[in-house]
Amino acid sequence: MTGGAPAAGSGSAKAGADAAGPKGQAVAAPKDVKDEAYWRTRLQTEREALSRAQMFSDALQSRINGLTTDFTARDDPAARAAIGADRQKSLDELARVKKEIEQHTKAIADIQEEARRSGAPAGWVR
Repeated sequence: MTGGAPAAGSGSAKAGADAAGPKGQAVAAPKDVKDEAYWRTRLQTEREALSRAQMFSDALQSRINGLTTDFTARDDPAARAAIGADRQKSLDELARVKKEIEQHTKAIADIQEEARRSGAPAGWVR
């Protein structure tokens, strides 16, 4: 019988925990609930990353254009070699950034598709 008393005590403590459980779930639920704020935040984060990558791509392209002009204007082979190496590094970086832009663009489309499949209104992910 004494074994039953602690069980009843822990059962009532468990019942109290169960009563607190919905409150705890209400706090944890926003993580699981995919509401408008969730979709907008996710999409905005990806769009900002895409925008940064595009700006970096534009800056790299400007640098490449300047280096190309400088390369053709130089007569000194050593200077041309150094400029050519810098230009090649910039071209390689531009190729990497273009892949990153493709990934961000695909991620945005994937987020929109995921939202559509989950039943989120289209206005949340525009």
